[in-house]
Formats: sequence, structure tokens, C-alpha cells
Amino acid sequence: MRNQLATATPPNIYTRPACYGLRYDVRMGESGHPEAEFLLTDIELANTFPDIAESTNQTAVRQRNIANTRKARDSVAHFAFRVSLTDPELLAINERLHALRMRLSKMEAE
Repeated sequence: MRNQLATATPPNIYTRPACYGLRYDVRMGESGHPEAEFLLTDIELANTFPDIAESTNQTAVRQRNIANTRKARDSVAHFAFRVSLTDPELLAINERLHALRMRLSKMEAE
């Protein structure tokens, strides 16, 4: 049991549910680049805003969280191409940004 705990793979905090269709997997601590980890964490945070917007009946709360999603998306997009990232990191960030853009577009169309 003790040996199993020591060799257990840490959970991947960046993997969204399969319904998001993500193909690129970058685990925290594996990249060696704090910039990539920060951007991936920021994207995960940006994905919480639509969750809140979808769960409320209050128009002001919904609009505020859509605006927060847009700001977070723009922030990640701004910095993603200004730091040195490996190809897998850049692909993972770009894929997650695309998924966030699609989610935001769907919410704005409603």
C-alpha cells in the first residue's frame, strides 16, 4: 500500500471532461515552465465563469460572468504568445482557448 501511494500518478488538474474533446494533455509540474502552468490555471479559472453564468437566473450576474470570461480569455490569449512555451504546451493552451471561445460564443448567442 505504501509503495502504491509513492508511485501513484498525481491527478491531472488541467484535463476537462471528455465532452470538451481535448486532445493535448499537459500536467502540472511536468512542463517545467511556470508560465505555461499559470496560463493553464488561468484558463481553468476562466471556465468557472461560464459555469456560474449558466447556473443563475439573474441577468446581471450572467452578463458579469460572461464579461469575466471574455476578459480572462483575452488575457490568456495576450500572454500565451509572448512567453516561451514548448509545442505541446502551446497546443494545449490553444486548444483550451478554442474550447473556451466556443463556450463563450454559445453563451453570447443565447
